[in-house]
Amino acid sequence: MRKFIAFVAMLFLTGSVLAQTDPCIRRRVPVNVVNGRGRPVTGLTENNFTGSIHHQPVKIVSVTPDGTARRVVIVLDASGSMISDRYAWHLYVAAGRNLIAQMPEDTLAGLVLFSSKVEENIPLTATRTVLQNEFARLEAGTKALPKGQRQTAFWDALATAASDFGPSQDGDTIYAISDSGDNASKTDTNILRERLLAKGTRVFFFSVIFSDGPVTSEERAGPASLMDLIQATGGDAVEVSTSMLGVPRIILEGSGKLTPEGELLMSQFRQIFSFQRIEVELPKAPNKTQDWNLKIAGMKTKDLTLVYPHRLAGCAIQSQSASSLQ
Repeated sequence: MRKFIAFVAMLFLTGSVLAQTDPCIRRRVPVNVVNGRGRPVTGLTENNFTGSIHHQPVKIVSVTPDGTARRVVIVLDASGSMISDRYAWHLYVAAGRNLIAQMPEDTLAGLVLFSSKVEENIPLTATRTVLQNEFARLEAGTKALPKGQRQTAFWDALATAASDFGPSQDGDTIYAISDSGDNASKTDTNILRERLLAKGTRVFFFSVIFSDGPVTSEERAGPASLMDLIQATGGDAVEVSTSMLGVPRIILEGSGKLTPEGELLMSQFRQIFSFQRIEVELPKAPNKTQDWNLKIAGMKTKDLTLVYPHRLAGCAIQSQSASSLQ
């Protein structure tokens, strides 16, 4: 009888150890909790979250602040639809320049510029002036870019940015500036999504929305696919509408104060560079990529927004090395 009890105890102990060491069951996910003013909510513990997957509880093991060095690749769309409106283009460039200006000193940043294909790829660098000088050059819009038909290979550009990271690191982020239409890519969006999920790369997005004018089929399909990708990876999207005059709102007022649109951008930037790292324990290893739910607990949630990766990569993909996904 004692041998049987010892055997059962060993099984439980073994299962516990496996759960702690199996990277497919134990996951670390980036989470942002933002209040109604766009400010991060800090000081949270595992008691402030509940999780589930397929109606089974997900154990919240720990919650820790993560402010480690980040790597960010900016993906800038320079297709015809982007550069045709000089006011919108100036705002797109301003968003990129402001992101660079807000980066902590230890951030590595790169740039992928594209239209029908990737036209420029600045590797990850700690030198801000390289990127700032390039954005200053691009401010001229059509005068700074080659003439000719400029289609949109948005998904190909995202795939290039994903590859630029090499082996993954916590906090890797793609920041896409685009109208999200696509009429030139060869990339399989499902494969790209799985790659980003496996590597833990988040996708953030900025765009200007025009309230009138024709909408192409690519633009109708693009935003839905992109928003799914953003939500799946735990990123965030900011879309600025044009005013009644058809001119996009600016980021800064004449006094230097942020406009409401500027506040949204700053909130987005804060989410990139600082978040909560939550370690979870799944009830079982998922064979394929799965949706899961995370909720805030023990707090008033009326004015709180929870931003987290809504999908978890399956074990087969999760276990692959980063190099095999490039």
